[in-house]
Amino acid sequence: MKINISTKEFQDIIKKALNVIPKKHEIEVLENLCVRVQNNNINMIATNLDNYIVFNVDGNITEEGETLLDIETLKLISKLKTDNIIIQDSKIISGNKEIQINDSGNVEEYPEIDFISDCNIHGFTTTEYELAALLTIKYAISEDESRPFLNTLAIDKDCFMTSDSFRIARRSVSFENKIKDRVLMHVDTVNLLDSLINKKGKKNYEVNCFVDEDLKQIVFQIDNMKLYSKLSEEIFPQVEKIIPQDFNTTITTNKKNLLDELEFIKGLKCDPVRLLKFDCMDGEINMTAWGNINKKVKIKLEAEIDNEFGSSFILNHKFVADTIKNSDNGDNVKIKISINAGIINVNDDYILPIKT
Repeated sequence: MKINISTKEFQDIIKKALNVIPKKHEIEVLENLCVRVQNNNINMIATNLDNYIVFNVDGNITEEGETLLDIETLKLISKLKTDNIIIQDSKIISGNKEIQINDSGNVEEYPEIDFISDCNIHGFTTTEYELAALLTIKYAISEDESRPFLNTLAIDKDCFMTSDSFRIARRSVSFENKIKDRVLMHVDTVNLLDSLINKKGKKNYEVNCFVDEDLKQIVFQIDNMKLYSKLSEEIFPQVEKIIPQDFNTTITTNKKNLLDELEFIKGLKCDPVRLLKFDCMDGEINMTAWGNINKKVKIKLEAEIDNEFGSSFILNHKFVADTIKNSDNGDNVKIKISINAGIINVNDDYILPIKT
């Protein structure tokens, strides 16, 4: 095998591939990037068996073939500063440097992933920036592995949604979604996809999403990359049914000031959960937090309040901070409260408190 490719493009691929190549796996050959040159195409492949990334690379082909590059070699390539790299048989040539490729496994043992099928249903087209904004709801995915149906992100016809049963995060989509039934992506796929897309800068590539007819696999195509992932077969709860139609009270306050106060409260040591008592009256938000050894902090914060209420709510401090942090980027944050349902709404996200 002999190819000549762009150093910068290869380094960009390595940065993304390292998000999925396992550092340690019982199938050792997976601890490599597979470079496969055939049918006049250069493909670079990385997988952990659950997710599978294929990069289609531009370059000059002198001889077809395939090889494996281990993580140590990939990290060395990431430091090269020449314009082009030559991969030839068992070595990599870059300017005055030659890297010997270690015998890191039999390339013929690199698996063809059995779940890759013909994903012939085009779900939707969006952009990297919009997809990144939709994926911010991953903060509300449950970390409790005993409830796998909550370790997922649900894609519905008109929205993306997550819930850990204590909060609900929801983002409406602006594009036409042709996936008729709800599909679920596992949190590992969500985190991987989020690490692969541009969130800022000049590049904002088009993203195309495809699914197979049985809704068991999803594919994201971004520029020269395709991410193949298994869909979860869990059943996501109908959390939208508990979202109230009407809210009694609306509170508007400065987002930065509120986050600063929540960060201050974070300094209280507590075990296992930091609780926050929340109420509002006389044009102020009142927050009380408890720490260990009978420590208590009270904070008042100016706010515009439409229809003050006399009740108080006990909230999980972390859930409040995460929800406010992941709200839109305006200067102010608008919080709506449903007294009867006991639910607090921030933009499209919801926190379920314990009413006292």
